[in-house]
Amino acid sequence: MRTADYTVATVAENVVNGGGNSYTDISNPVELGAFSLLNNGASDGTTRDVNFQSITLRLSGAGHLQNLSNITLERNGVVVASNPTINNTDLTFSVGDKILNGQTATYYIKATVNTVENATDDYTFTIRNTTDINIGEVSTMFRTTNTLTSL
Repeated sequence: MRTADYTVATVAENVVNGGGNSYTDISNPVELGAFSLLNNGASDGTTRDVNFQSITLRLSGAGHLQNLSNITLERNGVVVASNPTINNTDLTFSVGDKILNGQTATYYIKATVNTVENATDDYTFTIRNTTDINIGEVSTMFRTTNTLTSL
């Protein structure tokens, strides 16, 4: 049996919530939060592009996911994921977006707010664990090593 030493790419996740935005016109999609992913490549100095496959976000605000529609994930003004799976307060997007080596990609969570039940309704999303983000190297599909930083 032969074995090999292989260093996978690393990706840093930075959570950037909506920052307490408030909106009076909720008839159009609004930004509910954002996060960025930095593809650091591999520690051995090799260039590695990665494929952002999926993410699960936890709603920790007072709003309810069932009051939202047209929930999307955007990067550079382009929708990269829509129709997420909703499980209680978890929102899971299937993405499939390529992030080049050394590149930072910022993603925005947007939705139409259909109903406001209370004046205190807010939508704050968190990434609980690094395992809630699935990213693989493009060339090998090996899972990347992820680090999570809240801003």
